[in-house]
Amino acid sequence: MKKRQVIDKDKIGSNPFKNQIAIQATKVVENSTFVYDEKGEPVPVTKLIEKQKSTKIYHCTGCKERVYNLSPGAKSLYLYVLYNLKVNVDWIHINREWYMEKNNVKSINTYKDAMKDLCRYEFLCTTPEYKDVFWINPVLFFSGNRIKKYADKVTIGNEWVKND
Repeated sequence: MKKRQVIDKDKIGSNPFKNQIAIQATKVVENSTFVYDEKGEPVPVTKLIEKQKSTKIYHCTGCKERVYNLSPGAKSLYLYVLYNLKVNVDWIHINREWYMEKNNVKSINTYKDAMKDLCRYEFLCTTPEYKDVFWINPVLFFSGNRIKKYADKVTIGNEWVKND
């Protein structure tokens, strides 16, 4: 195997895509929590929340290998799932005709094989009541806030106290 190349961060330059991005955010002011400014005056804690919807892909042991093992058709279907998740919803309805049309999939068997792959590697799981509705695996990916959605599954490993 080829030796890993050392990247000099000073020589790589500036990201050419950064000029295309405009990030819309909402400023949240927490009037019940204060920090001290440079003059020692208490000011409310503020934070920015990005407005644009996103889906997180989580890093876990074996996650990348699961993706590597997917067939090309399953990878295409996985991207469709990632882009079509609803916020804080852990299931997805897949409109197979629309998916097939938009992704130039000609055979229903190609779609079925891709779906079997996603289920085999536990990206998705069938629901008992609905043919085209699948549970997503929030260990691997999720759109929204997993802490709020699965509050009973949260364990706190560390605590960080910010003293300004």
